[in-house]
Amino acid sequence: MEEYKGKPVEVKDGKFRIKVPARSFRIVAFPPRSEYPRKDPMTKIWSNWHGKNCDSSFELSRDGGINGSSCLLLTCRRTGGGVFLAHGKVRQGFRYVCKIKARQKNGKKMVLAVQARNGGKFVGLPPVSAGKPSSEEWQELVLSFDVPSQGKWKDCDNVLITLGGGGPDSVTWFDDFEMEEIPLNAEKGKGAEKK
Repeated sequence: MEEYKGKPVEVKDGKFRIKVPARSFRIVAFPPRSEYPRKDPMTKIWSNWHGKNCDSSFELSRDGGINGSSCLLLTCRRTGGGVFLAHGKVRQGFRYVCKIKARQKNGKKMVLAVQARNGGKFVGLPPVSAGKPSSEEWQELVLSFDVPSQGKWKDCDNVLITLGGGGPDSVTWFDDFEMEEIPLNAEKGKGAEKK
């Protein structure tokens, strides 16, 4: 009989071999792969939200990103407005750090924000955001927030991530989104904060 408990099983081309004796019952289980750290090089377009009469466009630019890579492109016309959307799973007792690189032409501000949710419903907390003034040079936006085990945050199991900014006649590029999960110190963690 071979014992694999606590030992890695050799995997080749997505396959592995184990031996299980005929009179023995064994469960082979692997923990789910962690969602974090999450890195999105912006090779696929995110979903979006915009008001009823908004004339903004939400696109994937194949070469507008850092070093000619792909990126998200928000073009605000007469009305301005709208945001790109994504979701991230969260757990109590952790700090999350989100980062995005952005640049903007003819705008006022570039914004990265999160809204606490439970399932598909908001938990009643205001969005937490980080922003920088408009710049045609790439800038990094960093947002840090805690998910403690008390208050309304304790009901949160995911966040809605939004990328926006601009205003009428502006163009904003977003590239290289990252989100990481860090265990909270037991004495800290009273809610969200931006840095």
